[in-house]
Amino acid sequence: MEFRGHSTSLSPGVLTARATAPSSALVTEVAADGVHSRLEAREGGEAHLECRLTFLDGDSRFDEVGTISFGNGNALRFRSATAGTLAPSPQPNLRHGTVSWEIDGGAGSFEGASGRIVSNFLLSDTGDLTDHQLGVLFLPDRQSHERKGESTCR
Repeated sequence: MEFRGHSTSLSPGVLTARATAPSSALVTEVAADGVHSRLEAREGGEAHLECRLTFLDGDSRFDEVGTISFGNGNALRFRSATAGTLAPSPQPNLRHGTVSWEIDGGAGSFEGASGRIVSNFLLSDTGDLTDHQLGVLFLPDRQSHERKGESTCR
């Protein structure tokens, strides 16, 4: 998913961010002249990201907690699996960050979910946020969950 939004300094060493991601599909094509990719809009709603980054030492390492809401009571809660990093990028006035999240619970269709999401994001000096996320989630098999505890990877 590609989230776009804004971050705000809550207090020294703490940022909050809110962003949205429309329904979309990432298309990657490997061709003779190189690799090409594009994000294509799809019918549907949008996801909402709310998170808090707490910096551990200066402004380069952080822990993060947050929620991604998908509407209709469907949501994922997450926390950093390890400390994330935020560093200058080759572009002026832009920092590049990465973090791996552990799923910390869910609601609705994500109840009982586990797995990880990686976040690869850009943060501007003005607080503009572009966050690319990729996740592997394990969801309990609703039909046999109570009998066998089976999971489905999505």
